[in-house]
Amino acid sequence: MLYTGTHSHSEIGRYLTESGRQEWNELILGISEDGRPPIPGTPRDLLLRMIAARFESSSVVKAPVECKPPWMTERAGTLLLEEARQSRTRAVRGLGNWKVQGGRIAQAICLSPTLHEWVQRELALDLQPKAHSAYLFNDSEGDGSEIHLDKAEGFEVNILVKLEHILSDTGARSTTFTYSGKGAAFHDLEVGEALIFCGPATLHGRTEVRPGERITLLSIGFCQSPPE
Repeated sequence: MLYTGTHSHSEIGRYLTESGRQEWNELILGISEDGRPPIPGTPRDLLLRMIAARFESSSVVKAPVECKPPWMTERAGTLLLEEARQSRTRAVRGLGNWKVQGGRIAQAICLSPTLHEWVQRELALDLQPKAHSAYLFNDSEGDGSEIHLDKAEGFEVNILVKLEHILSDTGARSTTFTYSGKGAAFHDLEVGEALIFCGPATLHGRTEVRPGERITLLSIGFCQSPPE
């Protein structure tokens, strides 16, 4: 059953089970252009926009937000990238990328009151003080994520921070994309910038990495505090 927007986000799990999410992802993938956004104005695009609009009505983030986090200083970026590189050999294959749990520095940022207060100001949400971090690597030709929805029981607020982007031999750039009722949006972040969105309610993915291209991201996940 598709969430209609008449219930709170905390009730999504009852309407979109894991098997239901997989079914929707299969449908969404079938409508897309090989996992990527179709040409605007085509029937495929219109269908995806309809589906995206229904899901985004349940999102705790009104629309994806691109921003420059004030806590993401040049030194913080250097330390995070160094930690990410040191952990690359432990990364396991994820959804079109390589993923490893965040280390000591990433987790320290996740638990920082500065980060927590910043997210709450940006989104006007009451979030749980705990967060989870991971490093994501898109550094092999063909890496990229097909359009999908995240697990409903996962994190409600997702933050992607770009730590590194080495361009391909041709200068092409792989980008994160989201889909809404208005169509596809491509988020070509600069190093140090972040994208905030709701993974379980926002269709999203990443275009393919080209030869020689390398992208390193810090992923942070928050959950909304339960109502008192």
